[in-house]
Amino acid sequence: MKRILFAAALAALVLLPSCKNRRQQANLPQEDSTAVEEPVVIPLQEDKALDDAARILAGMEVAPDSPLAPWMEKSFWKKHREEMDRMWATCRETLDKIDTFAVTDLKDINEKALSVFYPFSGPDFPYAAAFFPKPTTYWFMALEKTGSIPVMDRMSEHTFSMYRNAMRTHLKSSYFITNAMDNDLANNVIDGTIPIMMVLMARMDFHIASITYQVLADDGSLTPSDKPTDVVEIKYFNREENVMRTVYYLYANLRDEYFKAGTQALIDTFDPATTAGYTKSCSYCMHKPHFSQVRNDMLQHAFAVVQDDTGVPYKYFEPEQWDVTLYGGYTHPLASFEAYTYQLDLVQAYKGDDIKPLAFKHGYMKISSLIVARKK
Repeated sequence: MKRILFAAALAALVLLPSCKNRRQQANLPQEDSTAVEEPVVIPLQEDKALDDAARILAGMEVAPDSPLAPWMEKSFWKKHREEMDRMWATCRETLDKIDTFAVTDLKDINEKALSVFYPFSGPDFPYAAAFFPKPTTYWFMALEKTGSIPVMDRMSEHTFSMYRNAMRTHLKSSYFITNAMDNDLANNVIDGTIPIMMVLMARMDFHIASITYQVLADDGSLTPSDKPTDVVEIKYFNREENVMRTVYYLYANLRDEYFKAGTQALIDTFDPATTAGYTKSCSYCMHKPHFSQVRNDMLQHAFAVVQDDTGVPYKYFEPEQWDVTLYGGYTHPLASFEAYTYQLDLVQAYKGDDIKPLAFKHGYMKISSLIVARKK
């Protein structure tokens, strides 16, 4: 009896591989109860009205059947397109270099980062997106209001020129001037950051899927609103990646005495293991004692910080907690801020032998500084 059972088992072992091989040779599908079907990728869809408005304001063409296509026939729009093309070419040259830098020098940060915390941002979407192309969520916070979606039938030759003037310094020199934004982003044409961010997204070949206002509660939660609020959510994507990304812009005074409970509660939700911090050209705010709360938030809620010398003072990146890499050069801050922002320790650090070159302009100074700090 044992011999019979052994022979049957041996025959089964011989036959099983044989059947498997025939199934493979016949190119038949393998039977696998654990197989999972590949997910169906649904192409993302832009909001045509928002997307076309952004493109026309950016000096970019829209489809011939678009309701906004007649703008392209106007002589002043053609002039607007030429001037926007010229200004954007300067900015794009810098962004191309940052694209390369992000792939090489920030590769480890971008592989880990899921979100970006950008205080004192204004509407500076291009530089955050260039330094950090991989994250899917960006948190912008600044003193400029959210504003409203442009009403295209109110546009004129003068209003198009206002858009160019509002972006001229940023596209040429990489930053917005705070005092200028008080006028450029606070009028009956451009009443906040939304219109400018729309234009900059279009110029970077992103498509806008939605723009919604959000209400920030004291516990840090966000709920949609049908009325303008201090928080706006912009969802966008590009065709190549087909990945939806989100920028949240908060109109917020980040000075300690005005720091709202909801803002702090929201920041407290940022995962320190996957949040990257970024800031530049921020009027040296975090050098001042009354901006200690946002400075501490940057240090506590980011696993890496990329900034120029106007951000968190160098002394706060303690060697026991941070590995710091310096790029470019630093000799002194912008003259109008020098009295309290001169960093002697940063001057000494930049005399080291391990300073890396910087191939692009970043921030206020002609000789740009870039500080990349990684938390240990």
